[in-house]
Amino acid sequence: GVYYSIIDDDTADVIVPFGTGSLVSCDSKGNYFNVWMIGLQAERNYRFIVKVVSGSGTTDEQIHFFDNDNEFSVVR
Repeated sequence: GVYYSIIDDDTADVIVPFGTGSLVSCDSKGNYFNVWMIGLQAERNYRFIVKVVSGSGTTDEQIHFFDNDNEFSVVR
């Protein structure tokens, strides 16, 4: 599966942890996720981290994290 997490870029606090609530969806156009900004504080910088789990539940399970400096700001 593929999951996302949102991190406060200034404090490194985890705002949205990896889990079933942060599962990345997929359709015929590709992968996507929707984020409700209402729970995030305005005038703060945040960052997306992506976690990819392949071979889940097998002896070949691999977990990769991608932090490509996908920073964003919430504005009023």
